[in-house]
Amino acid sequence: MKRNNLLGRRNFLSSVAVFSGISLSGCTGISGGLQIVDEEYHPYTSRGYGVWIPEIKNSGETTNVVGIVDIVSTDGEDEGNILKTFDETEVVQKGETKELRMKHGHYLNPRLYEFSRRVEPTDRPHATFEASKSGENSIKLDASKSKSIVSNISSYEWAVAEWEYFKVRDPFPWKIPKKEVVEFTPPVGDDASIFGKFVLRVTDEEGRTDMDYGGSLTINNRVGYDREFEVDS
Repeated sequence: MKRNNLLGRRNFLSSVAVFSGISLSGCTGISGGLQIVDEEYHPYTSRGYGVWIPEIKNSGETTNVVGIVDIVSTDGEDEGNILKTFDETEVVQKGETKELRMKHGHYLNPRLYEFSRRVEPTDRPHATFEASKSGENSIKLDASKSKSIVSNISSYEWAVAEWEYFKVRDPFPWKIPKKEVVEFTPPVGDDASIFGKFVLRVTDEEGRTDMDYGGSLTINNRVGYDREFEVDS
């Protein structure tokens, strides 16, 4: 369930922030048989973030790739410095052509920065998951499609983070089992209302990590309202 990392280079379980991207066009070689054969790019959208969708052709062996978007300063003492970096991983099978969908943030004044974007092979694992309801008040999170090409995934960490104004905020203090597939019941009390996003971090045996977030959880137990418990994958 990749939702392109509105997570960027982040501190898991303390803050989760919004991130960004740029473009390559034509048939651009990457390495190891990888090429960008097409792309779609919208640097600014009405929802406050940009979207970059490179189409990657793999004529080599199955590999994990990472799309990277840097926001680069074009003004003052910071000129040429990277202000923020956004990234998103994907597994591209041998002989496959696949889209990598990235979302990225930006600043209020576009005259002071530019975007730089690229795709590279990576040894990082690829985190992805599916979320669904499991019974009336429980949730199932399944990360079995997460994958490491060069190693094995040794750790799965889950959180549900508050979603507000199109940004992922602090995680709720819930203890979710650290397993590939988990089922749990959110400890939400009476007269409470939350809206959150699911967050997954995987770690391989060499300590490399990747994160994914997406889906949504809506719970409304407020007195006087119709009760809601919805999981959107």
